Amino acid sequence: MFEGQVESSKLINLVCDDVERHYNVIANLTAATARRYVCKGCNNSCKRDVTHACDQTCSDCMACPRCAFSGVRIPCPECNRYFRSRTCYDKQAAPYEQDVCM
Repeated sequence: MFEGQVESSKLINLVCDDVERHYNVIANLTAATARRYVCKGCNNSCKRDVTHACDQTCSDCMACPRCAFSGVRIPCPECNRYFRSRTCYDKQAAPYEQDVCM
């Protein structure tokens, strides 16, 4: 994948059509790669987010960038997992509102 050198929090995914010499927008990256999860930190795809290991994403909530450890693990009664901080716990509760890694 090509990554441009820009100072922006917005991200756009494009695919190049060499025959038509045109770029098309990828509206759904997981559908384009035929995988359920695409890491925002390293752009690798895998079947499930919990099986992905990346040094740029949090191993607890899968947010990007990695969450800071507060010293006390926060338990989640719904999923039986422990999180690095209250912010990390809140991110796992709303997984589609995570920040984009740049």
